Amino acid sequence: MYNCLFLGSKIVRLAEVDSTNVYAAALIKTSPKIITDGMVIYTDNQTNGKGQRGSIWETTPNKNLTFSIVLKPNLLVNEQFLLSKICALGILDFLTDLGIKNTHIKWPNDIYVDNKKIAGMLLENTLKNSKIEFCVAGIGININQTIFNEHLQQATSLQLITNKSYNLTSILNQLLFFIEKRYLQLKASKIQQINNDYLNHLLGYNTERTYLINNQKILGVISGVALSGKLQLIHENNLHEYDMKEIGFVL
Repeated sequence: MYNCLFLGSKIVRLAEVDSTNVYAAALIKTSPKIITDGMVIYTDNQTNGKGQRGSIWETTPNKNLTFSIVLKPNLLVNEQFLLSKICALGILDFLTDLGIKNTHIKWPNDIYVDNKKIAGMLLENTLKNSKIEFCVAGIGININQTIFNEHLQQATSLQLITNKSYNLTSILNQLLFFIEKRYLQLKASKIQQINNDYLNHLLGYNTERTYLINNQKILGVISGVALSGKLQLIHENNLHEYDMKEIGFVL
């Protein structure tokens, strides 16, 4: 039922690794000819997973999905945020297929169910001239983990939401299927559809919320995301653009 055309046709499975993104980056550097579009680096135990802003993605071994997809997207450098959009939408499509409701994309790279984080992404690109030669999309999704560290109180998992346990191999295939569908949309230049779907699921879009800027709480409305990936926020009747280091969400 969930058969991919090429995504995951080549999978490197590792019992343990510090970071699948670091492993993938090393492969690109030392053995670029073996890299295929949609190649997956998967591990049962990621010991030093990378998150946004230098944070660590914490995960319990053999409980969750921790992997990286290597893409060869043939995109211009200034189009790179489209890759984040298709990965986020693929994860949302996957969750919807499982019957999960109230899913949101928290800009730039987190997936929430209600007000709790279920997945995160870290995309890192290798550039050649003005184009993206390789994109390493690191993805972590909480599947069967039910206990989280105290500082991760806003975390959740599929098992916590549904009271079901999941086979990780099957669930990975299902997820890759939906990410591939979105990647194929991108390859078919269906950019408007991708952008519309992304905004429709973006937390805070067209809604007044509280944000943290320069350590001060402000009220603003997300009006969109720039091509560069910067968040566009209307505050005091003016449009501002922020990168991820300049603005925080107050949830």
